[in-house]
Amino acid sequence: MLKMIECEKFSSRVIFFNKGLNIIAGDEVASNSIGKTTMLMIIDFIFGGGDYLTKNSDTVKHLGHHEFCFRFLFNKQDYFFRRGTKTPDIIYICDEKYTMLEEKKLSDYLKWLQNKYDCELDGLSFRGIVSRFFRIYGRANLDERTPLKSYENEKMADSIIDLIKLFDKYRLISSYQQKVSELDNRKKIVNKAEKVAIIDSAVNITAYKRNQKAIQHLSEEIEVLKQNIMTHSMGKEALLSDELLELQNQKNKLVISRNKQRNRLRKNKENIALKKSRIFDDIDQLESFFPEVDKSRINDIEQFHLKLTDILKDELNSSKRELEAGIRKIDQEIDALDLELSQLLEVDSAPKYSVSRLIELSAAMKNYEELNKRYDDKKILKEELSLRRDELVELKKASTDEISQQINQQMLLMFNSMYTDKFNPPRFEIHEKAYSLKTDNDTGTGTAFVSLILFDLSILKLTKLPSLVHDLPLLKNIDNDAMEQIIKLYAGNEKQIFIAIDKIESYSKATSKLILENRVLQLNKGKNLFIKSWKDKN
Repeated sequence: MLKMIECEKFSSRVIFFNKGLNIIAGDEVASNSIGKTTMLMIIDFIFGGGDYLTKNSDTVKHLGHHEFCFRFLFNKQDYFFRRGTKTPDIIYICDEKYTMLEEKKLSDYLKWLQNKYDCELDGLSFRGIVSRFFRIYGRANLDERTPLKSYENEKMADSIIDLIKLFDKYRLISSYQQKVSELDNRKKIVNKAEKVAIIDSAVNITAYKRNQKAIQHLSEEIEVLKQNIMTHSMGKEALLSDELLELQNQKNKLVISRNKQRNRLRKNKENIALKKSRIFDDIDQLESFFPEVDKSRINDIEQFHLKLTDILKDELNSSKRELEAGIRKIDQEIDALDLELSQLLEVDSAPKYSVSRLIELSAAMKNYEELNKRYDDKKILKEELSLRRDELVELKKASTDEISQQINQQMLLMFNSMYTDKFNPPRFEIHEKAYSLKTDNDTGTGTAFVSLILFDLSILKLTKLPSLVHDLPLLKNIDNDAMEQIIKLYAGNEKQIFIAIDKIESYSKATSKLILENRVLQLNKGKNLFIKSWKDKN
């Protein structure tokens, strides 16, 4: 727990904290700009936050850079640190007199805090745990209707995932999520490979069935050819060897590639054959219609156009030479494959046409089979991905249903301790990618903030959330009767809670006494948080 913060810029140089409730109290006229919210921001700064520097930048401007010395107590052992505004990413480990002994990175300090507070949860950092529930004016998490929002534009689905992590129910979901991600990545890779023509497959069920028919026809023709060859010295197994089929496949691909290159070459030659075109064939005729035309300017444009045409012709000729060279290279590769095929098929007694045709048909059938196999593989992948996604949704729903039930039961217990009459208790619900916190038949502002506070106290009770911070904007809209009950709930916690409150004497004597017992800092117009005040100056 946090025991103490010391700063030479504080009016009260040292501020000590209690186990349980810690109250930053304002005066009876609810004076603003005396440091209540700033003190809560400093507590957040001690817990590794950074908003004190950004949302209270005027403090450094008027006070200059300053440091905070602070002490934590864990298992009856004190730990001493310093953190300043000049080098906020460095935490200094100190002795009991706050003499610096060692530097620690902020990230390492946060891991240390997470370990000491025993809140090491799968997928959540220490700041990911506490910052959502350190509700301080100026932050995005003060919206009473969206209690899980940590920052502006955070998606509800992301907030729900973090809540699942906070309840330590994410490990199983994470393993399912990883499986879904792996399957989804495989699907994307296959689709991309097909898109760039690295692999082929039947594009749809119509093509799949068409391929099946082709396979059937090819199979029948192959059987006829086999019968013609069976009486010769070369067996059908040798004729249909993987080596022969692979060579034929290579040749087929090369022929397709050569045809594409030849088409490109033909278009290239057509472009080269085009004559140079002129923008205006008869400038004099143009001048008769437009006497003011600048002929010299048109000639300049014409010359520039002709130069561009020459450059384009050079590029086309260069491309033509490259295409011709490429086609020659493919021809050579095809000739080499033909030679290999002929050498493998040198069987004097076998009808060469039948043998060649058998290999050609077998290669075609193998190609169709591979297309359909990839289609089957894609279908299986798609079905498995869909199944895993459905399982993931069901698993999340089971987890969120259980979490919602626990929160609602805890809120109901506290609500019943607050009210004897028949008001409706708040309810928290999660609907896959959205959530809500509301009270049936009551949309009042005060009720909404009571619900938010009960929600936070339930989270504090049910999870490893180590601490809670509630600023005055959460409390000022709640009527005194409800507020007195909430203060009792605050005070009943062993985990540290830091709140800011005004008008102590407006409550009952018992509640005022409870506030004074848990007050750690009193601020008013005559005693601001800092030794220097600049708020009222122009």
